Order: sequence, then C-alpha cells, then structure tokens
Amino acid sequence: MEDLLNGDSTLFKQQRWTVLFSDDFRKSFRKMTSTRMKKSVLNLLLCLASGWRPKKINVDLVCERSSQIVKHFKVEGLYVVCSIDIVKKSNYMQVLKVWDILPLVEIPKLLKRLDNIFNMYTDDFINRCKQKCLNGRAELPECWPNSSKIIRHKNMNNGKSVADSTDSTFDGGCYAENSRVSESLQLMKFYSLSPGAVSHLLFSRDGQELDLPFEVTDEEWEIIQFCKSSFILGRSGTGKTTVLSMKLFEKEQIYHIASEGFTTAENSMSTSVLKRTEFDHSTEVTRKTFLRQLFVTVSPRLCSAVKHYVSRLIR
Repeated sequence: MEDLLNGDSTLFKQQRWTVLFSDDFRKSFRKMTSTRMKKSVLNLLLCLASGWRPKKINVDLVCERSSQIVKHFKVEGLYVVCSIDIVKKSNYMQVLKVWDILPLVEIPKLLKRLDNIFNMYTDDFINRCKQKCLNGRAELPECWPNSSKIIRHKNMNNGKSVADSTDSTFDGGCYAENSRVSESLQLMKFYSLSPGAVSHLLFSRDGQELDLPFEVTDEEWEIIQFCKSSFILGRSGTGKTTVLSMKLFEKEQIYHIASEGFTTAENSMSTSVLKRTEFDHSTEVTRKTFLRQLFVTVSPRLCSAVKHYVSRLIR
C-alpha cells in the first residue's frame, strides 16, 4: 500500500508511459468493494506504465471500421480496456488511455462506441498508434518531432485530412454532432496516473469529486497559456468552463511555485501542467505580492462551483 502512495517508490520511478484514466474508469473503480481488487487494478496500471506487456496472452481487440486496436487486460475477473493515443507536448508521444474496467460481456458495447470515434481518425494517425518500440521485454512509447505534423481527424466533408492538431475534442461539426454517444467519449475527462490520483481512487468517499487537474488538449492548453484575459464562446459541453478553471489553477500554481519554491507540487499536478508549464525562475515574489484573478459568468451557481473546485485543487 505504501508503495502505491509514495511518489518516490520504484513503482512510479519506473514509469515509462503516461497513463491517463477516464472518468468512466474512475466511476467503475469506485464501485469496487474489495480493497484487494482495487490494489490489483492499480498494480496492473503501474506495470503497464513501466512498459510491461503480457507475452503469451492476446490482449488485442481490432475495431471493425477503423482498424484501431483496443487492448483488454484481465484482472480479478474484470477487464481494463485501454487504447494507445498520441498527444503533443514537447514532441508527439504515444500515451496509454484507460477507458473503463468492465466485465467481458460489456466490452463489445464499449468497443463499438470507441470504433465510432476511431473511424474519424486518419490512417496515418492509427498506424502511428499501432507502432511499437521494444526495449528487451519492455514496450516503450514511440515519439515523433513536432515537425511531423501528425493529423488526427479526417475531414469527412471533402475527403481531406484536417491538419490543425491532435486535439481529441476537435470541433468539426461533421463529427461530434453526428453522435451523442461518440461525443460523450470525445469530451471525456482524463486524469494522469500519479500518487495523488492513486490516493484519491483508494480513499475518497462515495460521490466525492476527484480533486485533481485533468488532462487538457493542445488547443485548450494554448488558451490556458495565453498571458492576457480570455473570453471563450462555444456551445454547451465543449469545455469552456474546463479551460477557464484550469487557467485559474495554472496561474495559482505558478504563483505558489514562484513564492514558495517547487516542493511537493509534482505529486498533485497533472502531467500536462508539469511538463508544459514554463515560467521565469528569476521572478521575485515578495510577501506583499498577491495574485488576483477574476472569473466572470452569468451564473452565480457556476461561479461558486468553479471557485470551490479551484480552491480544492490548490490546497
């Protein structure tokens, strides 16, 4: 148990993959009543993060329409359903996305939903997801330079690819609007596996929200990093509040790091914030300096919820 909660343990130091788990996985995990089962699932995720893969068992499920590969790993009678994705940070990099943990009979339904999303991806993107980099018995994530310009989505209107980014919430109307089911997965929140996340999964009470920053897309990150005020316009459910909340949180983190120094923030911050935040270490912050941020919305209820959420994150 101590190793699962200790960021300095070999379990976390040996991580070679970025593992992102979805809100659906979190909910399914919380329904488990056996502590032993929960530990087994988390140990499996950490093994996968280290590059371990089963050799004698076929874990691949091939989607019918997209040819994308979904992996399912058995643990304690259930199956952890994952897929390889590509994110853009300092370069393009493969990551492991954990969609859910389910009984075997429920996997085909999820596979069909995922196939609807993967069918929107270009052949080049899917082929890159399938590439493997082996180092002895370990499988390592493939990386590509930013100059590769990896294109995620097809443009179904004119048969050409959309070369904007690998943003998983691409707002092309021909995609998300076609299927509410697919949209719910596209807009799914993902959290980076870390000691802080493990602690929340193991010890948070039923119904308690996960007080961790979730992963943001490349497009969202550009807005978060924008140094001036932001006004975001978009339809319901596309992540406007997400972006503004993370913008508030990111600036709070930079302020506290500058004023108090980088100490234990690593265990609580998400991978995207840690790896992509840049600030001037020479910034001098005195005790008389205060950070003041203003969040404006027409809904007092939403404003209160955002304030409460950001306050919990920065504790």
